[in-house]
Amino acid sequence: MKLSKDNIKYLNNFLDEELRYRETYNEMQDHILSALERYPEGSLFETAFYQVISTQFGGSAGLRAIDRQCRKHGLVEMRKRYFKHILEMFRLPSVIYLAGVSIAAFFLFNNISTNAIANITVFVIISCLPGIINGIRYIRTGYHFHSTKRSVSDDGFRMLKYFPGVMYALFLSLLWLLHFAITDILHSINPGVATVVFISYFLHAVAFYKMYKEEFKFNWAK
Repeated sequence: MKLSKDNIKYLNNFLDEELRYRETYNEMQDHILSALERYPEGSLFETAFYQVISTQFGGSAGLRAIDRQCRKHGLVEMRKRYFKHILEMFRLPSVIYLAGVSIAAFFLFNNISTNAIANITVFVIISCLPGIINGIRYIRTGYHFHSTKRSVSDDGFRMLKYFPGVMYALFLSLLWLLHFAITDILHSINPGVATVVFISYFLHAVAFYKMYKEEFKFNWAK
């Protein structure tokens, strides 16, 4: 069966409504187009279309189930890559650079240990980096695919972006429950503790950036 532009538009609109993620959309589009092209000439498009959707995917419900499975698999893979990048920072030669950053951070926090505003500024800057990277990523994705249709990676990067903020909020909540005065802690922060927290944020930002670079290297190579 030779498909007309209207047939392809109908297919695209249907998938756009049923599927949330670009990865599933692209895969299903290719699969369905190939299946329809194997139908004999003269076949009714809508009959053939819904027959393919029903028999090969279990209807609309089946497509949505595939969409959810795609998201689940994608997030698992992103989590594996995230921790892989974290571990790589503790191997040569990266661990040498990490040690240098740690030493520099310790001296910095030792000098500003009694300055609450300076401490807060440093942590705000390092914690905002993933959000900035994610914003750039979203803009580049739109230009590359000429579409802002959601990607599984969007959910993964969003979760990673907010992870430090969530942990920080939980930490402040714990201090509040234990009746610690947060202002007193800021004014007498231990440089060693501050360095450990900073390096945790730093590792997160580096892993986030590497995943961002990987995603675009893979996408542009297609």
